Amino acid sequence: MPAPFSGHKHTQASKEKISESSIRTGQLKREESKRQVIKRAEELGMTISSFDGHKVSIECDTCNNIFSLTYQYFQPSKLSCNTYCRVCNPVARQSQAELDLLSAVRQLNPKERIISGDRNVIYPLELDIYIPNLNLAIEYCGMYWHSDINKHDSAHIEKLNKCRDAGIKLITVFEDEWILNRDIVLSVISAKMDILQNRIHARKCKIRQIDQQSSSLFLKENHLQGKGRSKIKFGAYHNDVLVAVMTFSMNEISRRNRNIWEINRFACAKNTVIPGIANRLFRAFVNHSSPKHVISYADLRWGDGAVYEQLGFVRSKDTVINYWYLMFPNITRMHRYGLRKKPNEPKNKTGRQLRQEQGYVRIYDCGNAKYSWRRDSK
Repeated sequence: MPAPFSGHKHTQASKEKISESSIRTGQLKREESKRQVIKRAEELGMTISSFDGHKVSIECDTCNNIFSLTYQYFQPSKLSCNTYCRVCNPVARQSQAELDLLSAVRQLNPKERIISGDRNVIYPLELDIYIPNLNLAIEYCGMYWHSDINKHDSAHIEKLNKCRDAGIKLITVFEDEWILNRDIVLSVISAKMDILQNRIHARKCKIRQIDQQSSSLFLKENHLQGKGRSKIKFGAYHNDVLVAVMTFSMNEISRRNRNIWEINRFACAKNTVIPGIANRLFRAFVNHSSPKHVISYADLRWGDGAVYEQLGFVRSKDTVINYWYLMFPNITRMHRYGLRKKPNEPKNKTGRQLRQEQGYVRIYDCGNAKYSWRRDSK
């Protein structure tokens, strides 16, 4: 996503108006967050006495116990209890969403041995969900507990590396992915567990260049990152049904050298495996556009990009870890580009400090593996 107002020049007066608008938008978001917290507290029989950053002071209407909680506790999907008062409900509680994920994974293959909360394999760190026979683990990241309020920036990549050293493949699932795209998450996990029953032979598919609408609809239903931005799109059809899509775009480097392309998205239909279809889609693009250089990035939270090696790509490097912004109680991640430091903001503060003052927090990923394909090496 390009930066807001990219390519435009503003007067000092317009910059000040933009800054004022941004500040006002942040204030409105914080006010709405407070209203949601107050409403949720009333539903649970509690009274909010004050707000302090990400915490709220509360009095239980039942026992008059006074305590404090963070905004995240007021997510309806977060916990399974009906009161947060430690006096009225002293039993320890777990994230309901994490329990739902554990239950769903167990239902995928009831015969598989699946361990919850293992602390032996990468001691002292914990594996939320561990499948020993597959050397596969799943980390569930609740937004509040895994943001920079509670985790240091490299916590996720450090756990990934510890799992690698132990011979374990780690999938790191963010809360918004599970809450908003449960079926896609389970489809990817099923593929990692090698239990997908719907198999289609790539040679039985017809490859066609497709339009933006077809691509967008398919990717919205089958890719965790949604449709993305692309210039060229190819689809695979089986019995006239679209079952796989690969899209291609040009990034900033490509604008300077128009023969450098990027695989922007690749996805098969949920709960479907089509061996060899990535190769057919990529070859269709190569024959169509004759690129000299194609790059792509594999999100290390979900895999190491083995599919690109099958296409003849070479892993050139791993990128630095990336981050998104959050403003609780909203758990949907916001891209950092839209919240970068603006020229008219105070020069004696970093962009991170400015966003923290506005109520934003960060959550970090595991970085990406960059892959590269060159025609002259084929």
